[in-house]
Amino acid sequence: MSTLEITVYAASFALVSLSGLAWAVLLLPYAAASALTSVVTLPPQGAASLIGEQHAQKNCVVYTTQSILTHMWVICAPCRVRASALRIAHLHVGRATGPATEDFVVRSPFQASTSPKLRVGESGDDAQFISVAPRGIGSPDLWAKDMPRVDISKTLTSSYTSNFIQAAVNPEVVTKAGEKQAYVEALALNEAVKDLDIPRECFVVSTLIGSNVVHPTNPNADDRLIKAYVEKGVEITMNELDVETLDHVVCQIPEELALVSSKQGELMEKLKATCDALEQLCNDGKVQSYGFSLPSFDSSSKPLEELVEKTFTPLSEQFGRFASLQLAQNVGSAIFPLPEAVMQFRKEREMLLIGDRPLETILSSGNPFHLTTYNGMAGEDVALLLKTAFNLAIAVEKKYVENIRPEKGHLDLPPPEDVAWGHILANQHSHFDNLQVWRYVRETQIFPRLDATVKEFNKHKETEELGFAYSMAMNQLLKCFTRSVELVDADRATNVMNAWKEKGLLPSDKTSIQEIAVMAVLSAGMDITLLEEQLPASTSLPFTHRFSSAQLQQIAALARPHLTVEK
Repeated sequence: MSTLEITVYAASFALVSLSGLAWAVLLLPYAAASALTSVVTLPPQGAASLIGEQHAQKNCVVYTTQSILTHMWVICAPCRVRASALRIAHLHVGRATGPATEDFVVRSPFQASTSPKLRVGESGDDAQFISVAPRGIGSPDLWAKDMPRVDISKTLTSSYTSNFIQAAVNPEVVTKAGEKQAYVEALALNEAVKDLDIPRECFVVSTLIGSNVVHPTNPNADDRLIKAYVEKGVEITMNELDVETLDHVVCQIPEELALVSSKQGELMEKLKATCDALEQLCNDGKVQSYGFSLPSFDSSSKPLEELVEKTFTPLSEQFGRFASLQLAQNVGSAIFPLPEAVMQFRKEREMLLIGDRPLETILSSGNPFHLTTYNGMAGEDVALLLKTAFNLAIAVEKKYVENIRPEKGHLDLPPPEDVAWGHILANQHSHFDNLQVWRYVRETQIFPRLDATVKEFNKHKETEELGFAYSMAMNQLLKCFTRSVELVDADRATNVMNAWKEKGLLPSDKTSIQEIAVMAVLSAGMDITLLEEQLPASTSLPFTHRFSSAQLQQIAALARPHLTVEK
């Protein structure tokens, strides 16, 4: 079993290595000693005519939702529902059909270069297929907020750009009454069907059952493939999306099983049991088809080729509704372009290849890097704003420690180390040179603890103003701090784009790095790619144009030096 290793530096932070990825995840009080104190090793845990009669038979279900303030949205965490969303949600009867999905796709505002199909029946001469738009809805950024995701999902469905909607569900996450893990997807589907009168049969409703780095499923990752886990994930998704049938279920294969060749026999036995459960769900009418999601292949394509040859090919011959592979592919991955063995498997076994996280790559250091366009801002301006923000936050903290806390000792106030984030970040600024690592620390460590501190201040009338002042000062500091860390990633993204531009690989000077990255993935073997707020809804270039094989080789080779981090 792989382990989660935490090396704690008492000065301020910890480095976590999860399956080879280095993450800074913990900030500790700035007053603590700077020496290495401990190493802890833990186990990681359309056609409207087709459905006229069905509309009249819909059952009405009433849901009351609640609003809970949150700083972030996590793909596998329960999403908080807005107070304004007191809604009547209808059960969406029916399932995706060939004629309805084809009708949807041909209405697209642009003519896609390919027409992907998802098999929803047994493979062979009598196989049935449904049409899928090349841009799918799913795989949002880890810290994406609800509103941008809702807005772009509604735009994509209402404009007939996307009909593949994938929710992400962690069966082990405990949610409160009224909370939904798939809130955004449920809202997008409900408004498309109910408000826009687009038939349910036009949409390919999918779910990804698994976990992520923030909310791991459980210490025994193998449990992600057991019958009870899969059935629970299907049940949760059906209830949250208000559908009677899921068109496609994707089960996450744990990294420790997928990437270790010696465990392929064990993996095969587990997948057979998973397929048995999914085939039964298909027979029961709850599911139409299913597939499997694999972890990133960052150093070699050999593990994927072995999986296709020794595991997925015989599995697909035995289980007829196995119809897709979901792969994390990007311009920096080892499976870019896809190996010939995978392309042959796709053709012979009628598999849909779903591209996941096309804008996320991994640096040689093991840290993540997002291929995205950053807002231009001079480094000098960022430094000046950051200095001002530091001064304000530190001034508030000093006033609290030196004056307010001693004067109001009769009150139950936070200890000094809880009101020291300005000092901590000033001391540790040089350690943060990766935006995604910083965001992880900010969202999982700083925001929750800062919230708790401000709430402590707000308990007493005498310290309400202090709580407000500290909250304002820290929000400004965190904003400026984020902008300063962004500069490193912005330079890297600019260098990658300049390298591509010098070789004439950009279709136009106005092309964004996101467009190039998505276009490259779809040119390199993927049938569809999952995106949400990371790419504007109006973008069509990646779905209407393709790179040649030679250009793909150039894109990968030119990007590689800029993804290498000096140690």
